[in-house]
Amino acid sequence: MAEILVLGAGIVGVSCALALQRRGHTVTLVDKGIPCAETSFGNAGIISVGSLLPPNTSAVRRSIFKLLSNRLPHVAMPWRKAHHWQKWGWRTWREMWQQSTAQANAKTASALAILLQDALQTHQRLMAEAGLPASTLRRSGWMKLYRQQLPHAEIALYDEYGIGCQQLTAREVHDRQAGLSDDIRHGLLITDTCSVHSPWQVGHAYFQHFQQLGGQFVAATVQHLNPNGDVATSIGRLTAPHVVVALGPWAADMVNPLIANRREQVRMFHERGQNIAFAQGSSEEKPPLHQPLLDADYGYVLTPQQHILPAEPPADCAPNPGDAPSIIRMTSGVELAHRDAPIDTALLSRQVQHAKKLFPLGKQVGEVWTGARPSVPSGVPWLSKAPPSTRFDNASLWFAFGHGHIGFTLGPISGETIANAIERNLP
Repeated sequence: MAEILVLGAGIVGVSCALALQRRGHTVTLVDKGIPCAETSFGNAGIISVGSLLPPNTSAVRRSIFKLLSNRLPHVAMPWRKAHHWQKWGWRTWREMWQQSTAQANAKTASALAILLQDALQTHQRLMAEAGLPASTLRRSGWMKLYRQQLPHAEIALYDEYGIGCQQLTAREVHDRQAGLSDDIRHGLLITDTCSVHSPWQVGHAYFQHFQQLGGQFVAATVQHLNPNGDVATSIGRLTAPHVVVALGPWAADMVNPLIANRREQVRMFHERGQNIAFAQGSSEEKPPLHQPLLDADYGYVLTPQQHILPAEPPADCAPNPGDAPSIIRMTSGVELAHRDAPIDTALLSRQVQHAKKLFPLGKQVGEVWTGARPSVPSGVPWLSKAPPSTRFDNASLWFAFGHGHIGFTLGPISGETIANAIERNLP
C-alpha cells in the first residue's frame, strides 16, 4: 500500500482521495478551505452523461466574429479584461482554435463517452456507501428548451452514443413543466441525466466517508510544488511517494513550472460562471420547478435545489440531501475571463431578464456567487501521470483536473481512473 497526497478538495480531489482510501492506501487530502465549497458548490448539481462536447465547439468556431464582438447570448468576452487573457498564453488560444473543428469535437466526444458511460453508476455506489438516501438522486431527466428548432446534430450525437433522449412538442413541454413561456416550441428531454438537490452536501458526504475510512485532511494552502518532489504549503513542506494534483483552476499555475518541454505544458483557460437563487414557487401563478431546465437559446440553467451554504462541520439541522428543494438556482453562461479578473455580473444580469420571461421566478435568495470552471482546449480532463519532461524527483506526480462544466458529473469516475492508474504503477 502506498502513501499518497491529494492536493485540492473539490469534488474531483475528494473523489480521488476516497477511491484511493477505499483501496487501503494511506491518503492525505490537502486544501485551504472547506471541502467542495468552490466550483463544486456553485454548480447546477446535474450528472450529465450526455455532455460529450467541449465548450469550444465547431458551432462557436463558425460564430467567431459574434464571439469577439460579444454578440453571443451565452458567452461574454469582456475586452476591458483583455490583459488578463495574457496569463493563459498564446499557445492556449491557438489550441482552443485547433480543437474547435468538427473532427476535433468528434475525438472529444469519443474520449468523454468512455468516462461518462460509468459516471452515474459510480455516483450511485458512492452515495450508497456514504449513507445518502436514495431520494438524493432525482431521476427526472434534464429538459432543454428551444424557441426555434431542435439541434439535429446534437440529437444525432446522442443517438450515436446511446444517450437516452426524447423529442418533445410544445404541448409536451408545458405538460411536463407548468408556467413556462408560450415562446417555447420544442423540447429535448435527456432521460439518462439525473440531478441532486445539493451538490455541496453530496460532495461533503463523500468527504466525510473518506474520513470515516481513515483518510486524513490537512487544512493548508498549497503554495508551490518543488522539483525535489515535496509540496510547499502554508504549514510547512509535505511529502509522499505519490502526489495527485486536483487543484481545479489553480492546477496549471502549480504544475507548469515543473514541465521543461513547453509542448507538454498544461493549456488551461477559465470559464467563469455565476449563480443566483430565487425562492421556489408553490402556487398556480408561480408553480414549483420540478426538474433542471436549460434555456438553449440563451445558455443558462434553472434547477430546483436546497438553499444550503457550505459550513464546517455541517449543522445538525441542515436539510437532508433528499429533502424537497426550497430554491431555484440559476447558473449563468460563460464569461471568458481569467480566474482572478474583477467580477462582472453583466452576462448574469442579461440572462436573469430572459429567465424571468421564461419562468415565473420568486424573490432573490442570498447573494450572487462567482466561480471559475477549469477548462482545457480539448474538453477532455487530464487524468494521468505528469508528462515525461516533468521534474518532480523522488515522487510520482499525477494530474486530475480540467473538467470544465462536468466536474460534478465526472468526479467519482475520475477518482476511480486515477486510483487505477496509480495502482498499475506500484511495484
